[in-house]
Order: sequence, then C-alpha cells, then structure tokens
Amino acid sequence: MPLTLDNDPGSATANAYADVAAADLAAQYRVGVVGTNWLALTSDQKIQALVTGAQDIDSLGETREDGYLIDFEGDKTSEDQALEFPRDGETEVPVNIVKSNIELAFSYSSAFEVGATVDVLSPDPTAARVKRKKIDVLETEYFEPGASGTALERLPGIVQRWLQPFLTYTLIAGQWGSATVTRGS
Repeated sequence: MPLTLDNDPGSATANAYADVAAADLAAQYRVGVVGTNWLALTSDQKIQALVTGAQDIDSLGETREDGYLIDFEGDKTSEDQALEFPRDGETEVPVNIVKSNIELAFSYSSAFEVGATVDVLSPDPTAARVKRKKIDVLETEYFEPGASGTALERLPGIVQRWLQPFLTYTLIAGQWGSATVTRGS
C-alpha cells in the first residue's frame, strides 16, 4: 500500500511540512552525496523520511530539559490541526520550518541503505558531551559531566539555526527552588 503525504498547512491530517517535489528540487542543488542519496530513494522512502522529519520537529514542543520548558512561540492556528505549524496569525508554514523538514529528511536517507545498522534517530548520547581541550602540545579528551545533548542539539546544525527563532524557553517554577533547613534541638 503506497504511503500518503499531506503537507496542507493547518490540515487535521497533515503529516509533513514539505512535499517530495520540493525536497527533490532542493536535493538537485545540494552539494555532496546527500542530494544524490535522496534522489535514489523510492517515493515511499522519501515520504517516510519527510513524515519522520516533521514528527521530529514537532517533538521539540513541550520538551522539558535542564529546568526549562521548551515550546514553540505562539499557538496553533486551529485546535484540530495535526502539526505544530502554521501558528496563530499565519496562513502558511514558515519557510525555515519547510527547509528544516527537508534537511531532516535528507539526514535520514542513510537509514534506507542496504545493510544500514545505525539508527539515525538515536545518535550516540555521549557525543554531545565529548570535549577536547588543548594547551600547547597537550590535548585532553573527556566527557563533560551532566546530561547528554538536548533535543535540539541532536539535530543537524543548520536545522538547529533554522528552528531556534521559533522556540521559547520558560523556567519551570520550583525547578531550582529552595531548600528549608531546620535545626534540631
């Protein structure tokens, strides 16, 4: 059964922000093997990658990380729309959201290669914590203490830059709170 892609802005059945034709056009201008890999995929694989990319974008909404609630700026245009965009006052999906959807779909294309063993949606959780420090001729590589990369940090750098203006960070009340100390007699 062929997969169906719906990128109609504000639709209750939308499952992607971009369509295959737009992604194919972008791939033709893409430098390197990513564009070539994308163009070699079947139509169903392209749809799977675009739908997965839209889900990945939408998963950033209402994320809790490091004491903050991360969400998208504003509200959905309608209560029954399936995806996070367009937002209130918009009739179209912002260009950088569409471009992010396409770029994420490109990054997932390697998952369709025969014999692929790496899950591109589950990157190495320690990668964001690996740090290097070089002083003169001495170089040290170590793991920075703390949580692994945030939800946004696991996405390709260009997608992070495109999505950042649409996100808000709200300190969760009481997250850092205070402690009451009592003295016993």
